[in-house]
Amino acid sequence: MNYSIEHVNSLRQKVIQWKLSAPAGFEEYALIDIQKMYNGIGPDRWDSGFRDRLTSVLTWCEPAVLVHDVDFSIKVRSFEVANDALEANAMKCAWFTTPWYRPMLWLARRGESRVMRELCDLGGKTAWDKAED
Repeated sequence: MNYSIEHVNSLRQKVIQWKLSAPAGFEEYALIDIQKMYNGIGPDRWDSGFRDRLTSVLTWCEPAVLVHDVDFSIKVRSFEVANDALEANAMKCAWFTTPWYRPMLWLARRGESRVMRELCDLGGKTAWDKAED
């Protein structure tokens, strides 16, 4: 799915507002370039329909995933640092998107943040290295 420039801009604004860890100069990247880098939640090799469905379920952490996709595309930070940032950023997203009266949801989202990071650690290194070639 191609995400609209408006959607990508709203995610970027959350990254900036919530002070998520992003590559240096992230705020100055052209929106059109960020839009080309962002493919939703999941690796490129997954079916786009599945990624779209997964993204619609995990909208709360899309800003963290946007940063991760930029990291994957430009590679100014290492694979490990990019995955550390994904987890930390997703945990911040959980904080900002979960109502105070839903502590169990907040805990579940923190767990999902960890799982996303683990999945990237397990299956993402090959794709990261392949993209560098």
